[in-house]
Amino acid sequence: MEKQIENFKSKIYGFQEIASLYSPEILPRSAARRLKRWILTNAKLYGHLTHTGWVEGQRLLTPNQVEVLVHYLGEP
Repeated sequence: MEKQIENFKSKIYGFQEIASLYSPEILPRSAARRLKRWILTNAKLYGHLTHTGWVEGQRLLTPNQVEVLVHYLGEP
């Protein structure tokens, strides 16, 4: 089941896919590194994501994990 977060659709996203939505001006691999850096340097975001079962290196994000990202980073 997909939820709406304002205008953004919460669904399963690949890590590079969602990272590219946040940083469309750079290559997907670089966007993924940037998003990972944002996650690891934000203690609240990191804690909330790990509470949902996220582990570093995970390739797919659940809709719940996407909602956590949007909560802390805003809509891409």
